[in-house]
Amino acid sequence: MPRPSARSASTWRNPSRQRIAQDLLTPGGLALIRIKYDDGRMRSPPRAWSYKTGVASMTSYRIPDFWQLAQRCGLTPEAIELVPENELDERYACFLLSKPKP
Repeated sequence: MPRPSARSASTWRNPSRQRIAQDLLTPGGLALIRIKYDDGRMRSPPRAWSYKTGVASMTSYRIPDFWQLAQRCGLTPEAIELVPENELDERYACFLLSKPKP
């Protein structure tokens, strides 16, 4: 599987976005976050072009990388569910994250 692009993780590595994610949840709160995931195929990594027609592919994450990024943001991954492929799209995952109580 190819290495993830540094760009793919830039959203969660940005300290101001981490702070927003942490501030939105109260201790013990839950967040359901849906991402487009990179499965290693040529067409799944994030792209820096074609925003008008491919906005969903602008930021995609490898599943283990997003899990680790969520932990670095102070959130605890509780569960993940891969959304079944359908006629409209593919490669979506839903993460259930919690903010630990102090």
